Amino acid sequence: MRQKIIYDIRIFIAAILLLAAGFPCEASSPVSSAIHAVAISPGSAEVAKNSTVTFTASVTGENDYSSEVVWSISGQTSQSTFIDSKGVLNVAADEGAASIMVKAVSRQDSAYSATALATIKNASYRVNISVNDGNGGTATEGKTVNAGEKMTIKATPKDGWRFVEWRENDKSISKDQEYTLENITGDRNLTAVFEKEPPKIYNVAAAVATGGGIITPTGTNPVPEGSWIGYAITPDRGYRVRMVYVDGEAIGAATSYNFTDVRENHTISAEFEPDPAQTQTNRNQTQVDDPEKPAANQTEQGKDNKPDQEKTDTEKPEQKPSEKTEKTPDRDEQDANAQKAKKEKDAAAKAEREQMERERMEQEKEDEIRAQRIELEKEKAAREKAEIEKADAEQKAVKERQRRIVLGIVAAVIAACAVGVFLVVKKRGE
Repeated sequence: MRQKIIYDIRIFIAAILLLAAGFPCEASSPVSSAIHAVAISPGSAEVAKNSTVTFTASVTGENDYSSEVVWSISGQTSQSTFIDSKGVLNVAADEGAASIMVKAVSRQDSAYSATALATIKNASYRVNISVNDGNGGTATEGKTVNAGEKMTIKATPKDGWRFVEWRENDKSISKDQEYTLENITGDRNLTAVFEKEPPKIYNVAAAVATGGGIITPTGTNPVPEGSWIGYAITPDRGYRVRMVYVDGEAIGAATSYNFTDVRENHTISAEFEPDPAQTQTNRNQTQVDDPEKPAANQTEQGKDNKPDQEKTDTEKPEQKPSEKTEKTPDRDEQDANAQKAKKEKDAAAKAEREQMERERMEQEKEDEIRAQRIELEKEKAAREKAEIEKADAEQKAVKERQRRIVLGIVAAVIAACAVGVFLVVKKRGE
């Protein structure tokens, strides 16, 4: 009987050994590596907008564990705020959050992670305002502003001056007297440019309503604002001034007139008429020279004198072209100056348009680069997330296999014990 029991016990031990031999790989597999903790340094930091701060992650574990981590942030409001794979947090200039949470997750085991807090502080910048000529006008005083704020500046020209533009770094940025600086992210130095206003030009037109005399200077004459111009009204031989009109109003039979402190366009015209006194004098002189000549002959002689009068009339107008010729160079010079000013204005406008186009293209290029960088960060984050999920899945699979092995061994041992007990009880019953 005792030998039988010993035999059954040997059989039971052999069965247990056989079951254990069925899992040689699992039972003899080495202990896998493990992560114990993840920490971030510094735990909190202050960072200004449009700047960076670096965080460092340390991972502890055993059995050849991985020290790599995956960085991420939360709480930011700007798409341009991001953290790279080295733990460098880049805070955009337009970031509106007061703080940002930084997180580092173990690449080997996502169950382990650590966080840090980045507090956004408002950097301050100086906006300096100056003028190119203190005699030309005044401008808004400079001041210190916080990062991302805006500031409205205004230029006020003095009498006789006009505002030209705002310049920064020898570059024109606006021609508006009141200009707003948006989203200030650095020190600014702006200059209000003033220049003297060119004098206004008014035209004074002179004309003769009837024959018998001239007005000098003739034609239309330009006069600078506040200046003056004088006119002489000269009748021909045998004529006198009948009436002079200034701006359509009769002022009498004047032989001269001055426009002073000219501040608008004016006109002056004159009417002439034969001088009766001069005609009678001519007749008396004719009778003295030839008393026996009939009046009819005298009349004829008077007619013969007409060519002289006509000659005089002809000679007088010859002065007008001369005078006109004297004025023509001034008008030509003014026309040339006007054309030159127009060309300069057109060239300046063209240069400004080209500059604006270059700035627009540069801005589009910067936006494109920023968008590409954001897209690359997104793709990188997606890859890192996929790698973390893959590592998690592998870890879960290993743990599941280990759990099943242990359960299998336990079940086998329990079964073997149950068989052994059954055999022992059975033998005793026999």
